[in-house]
Amino acid sequence: MTGAFYFSVKFQGGPSIGEVAFKEASGLSSEMEMETVSEGGVNDHQLRLPKGVRQTNVVLKRAMMPRENNFGEWVHSTLEGGFAKPIVPRNVEIILRNEEGEPMYWWICSGAWPVKWNAEPFDSQKNDLAVESIELAYAELKRGQ
Repeated sequence: MTGAFYFSVKFQGGPSIGEVAFKEASGLSSEMEMETVSEGGVNDHQLRLPKGVRQTNVVLKRAMMPRENNFGEWVHSTLEGGFAKPIVPRNVEIILRNEEGEPMYWWICSGAWPVKWNAEPFDSQKNDLAVESIELAYAELKRGQ
């Protein structure tokens, strides 16, 4: 049995970001898109053909941090740069680790870049951390163990 509470997120490419701590990672999903085709003269069924694989965006959540590091600067320049600079995609590796910290499963999102930043609602009645979400689109998802 594997606990899902211990994972790491590494960003590859330059300038160096390295490993960034997050409290949650979601959206690791692949789905086969299907196309329904009717054959002429065949009325009792339709053909379902594979169209392609679609991945959802990965959402990473963490306590709100100043953007004084390379990760924060990458997110900021991509989303608020006004396309003055080219988008710099990175490979993002999400590693699920066992109790000893050894990798058990991994996912690599190739060619990822930030497409959304969000601050979760502030509530003066709660004593919670301010949490930010960063959503990443990517070109390809690979997984292994």
